Amino acid sequence: MGKICGYARVSTHEQAFDHNAFKQQIHRIEQFGVDKIYQDIESGANPDRPGFNDLLSSVAQGEVDVIVATRWDRLTREPLVYYKIKELLRSSNIKLTLLDQGEVDLNSASGELSADLQATIAQHERRMLRERIQRGFEYRRGNKVAWTRAPWGYVIEDDKYVLDTEPVICLLQDRPQDYLALYNEPNTSTKLIGISKSQIARESVEVFLQLRRTRPVLTHLYLKYGVERKKKGVAKSGDSEAQEIFKKSNKETNLVLSKQVLFWASGANFKVWLENPVLRGHTAYKKFQRKGGKKDPNSWEVHYDTHPDSRLITDEEFQEIQAILKSNSRMIGTPGLAFYLTGLVVCDECGHKCVLKHSADYRYYGCRNSTIGCSNRKCIRTEKLDEAIIHQLFHLAHELSTRTNECKEDLLEASKLTLLKQQLEGLDKLLEISPTPHLKQAKYGLIKEIEGQSLQVEQKKFVQETAQQMISRPEAKKKSFWYTLNLKEREIIYDKFVSKVSILNGEVVSVDLTI
Repeated sequence: MGKICGYARVSTHEQAFDHNAFKQQIHRIEQFGVDKIYQDIESGANPDRPGFNDLLSSVAQGEVDVIVATRWDRLTREPLVYYKIKELLRSSNIKLTLLDQGEVDLNSASGELSADLQATIAQHERRMLRERIQRGFEYRRGNKVAWTRAPWGYVIEDDKYVLDTEPVICLLQDRPQDYLALYNEPNTSTKLIGISKSQIARESVEVFLQLRRTRPVLTHLYLKYGVERKKKGVAKSGDSEAQEIFKKSNKETNLVLSKQVLFWASGANFKVWLENPVLRGHTAYKKFQRKGGKKDPNSWEVHYDTHPDSRLITDEEFQEIQAILKSNSRMIGTPGLAFYLTGLVVCDECGHKCVLKHSADYRYYGCRNSTIGCSNRKCIRTEKLDEAIIHQLFHLAHELSTRTNECKEDLLEASKLTLLKQQLEGLDKLLEISPTPHLKQAKYGLIKEIEGQSLQVEQKKFVQETAQQMISRPEAKKKSFWYTLNLKEREIIYDKFVSKVSILNGEVVSVDLTI
């Protein structure tokens, strides 16, 4: 004989705002008298729910006689999934009892009509909920308030991002000599030397600027604070049930909301955090596509200086972070080798980037297509590449001392910005005559474009000024200075100055610099 199985579900949004809703749902199903309850914390629009799929699998194997849920929308909110469930119940002759809507009878026309109406109402409620959420987002965006969740190191107070200054951890090395006398002090006591998430967040930024890699930053944090993001070695490899429990607990542990000190699970997660505009005092909207996935950051709607007093990263630091991340993205292979050139060396014949090859004594760069069509088969040693680059930088340093620092590209960007501001003045005059919604929308779009263009001009100015300051130093006019640079120093300098090194038949054809 089959079992009486229950199914309970809440969405992550519902769970966030009402923790008791799930418990109440499960309690009601248990009161009905069931043998087993399948459960999910997922959206009803998602057909690929673990608990839901397990229930359907049990139904298909003939292990279930009765399914109990509170309402249709707990099972699904999608029409296609509803029809799939209906056909499965009918073909398996399984009864469905909905505690709020009664027993579902699919063997009669009126019973099926009632079920169809209930499913249609559930779908309509989902659309209404989506519209309410969308209106809420529009309200928040229009008033430039904080989005629904703060990034790590922040909390939301009065609809504004503020730094999370609540102490969460104390290091043994910082404990006072009379620490035993403080044993009964509450966690919020000023006598305790606590470190907050915002302090650790700022430390993470400073360590990244020093180490220039994401993964070593996480290693630093794990070693210093003694905590990790994931639980490891808890369940034995053969214990699949225990593994599933710990996998689920890790998934449901919220990195931001948890009172524990938990860090990013990977370098990629840390990179996303670094690029969050909130850390620079700005708020970004419309970051995600309708069907999931992030949009290009250039298409985000960014409101600037919404919380300038709670910045973790300055604009200058962010430019440096972007340069480091861009440099890291072109580096491949094992860390520790001469990868400061990777991504810069290009085959002059086929135009493809060259790859690093190495022997016991030397490192070379060669065309990746040398065996599949490209005749540029001769490699070039890294020492030869360095010699050509240093020669160009040495001459650039002498040339800059005699020529003007004016940059045509900056003038072009400034002229674009001037043209946009002139267009805005024209729109303002039109709005005084005819304040139509269309013109207001055009003005809003133009203001956003001017803000973005202004930021780009400032960013380029900062990068160029930094490069010019480096190349204008007296030591840059001495070749010996360039040859004494270590690998990390060359990586930083080459990334700022070198855009491309073309090679052919084991020789450097040209070195293209950024200034």
